[in-house]
Amino acid sequence: MAEFCLECMNKYLMEENNQLTEKDVTMDVDLCEGCGQWKPCVITIKNKEKLFGEKKAKKANF
Repeated sequence: MAEFCLECMNKYLMEENNQLTEKDVTMDVDLCEGCGQWKPCVITIKNKEKLFGEKKAKKANF
């Protein structure tokens, strides 16, 4: 799986009105594939509604 820091995750993968916060994810230090720096990278997204939308997250039973 690709590892991205929170800033790169929001910049490249998330919509502007649906940004992730530190409360929405778990992170661990790794090499970010977006900016190339060693920094905390997103490991899992706890708030699946932000990723898939509320209806899809409930339907998929995340």
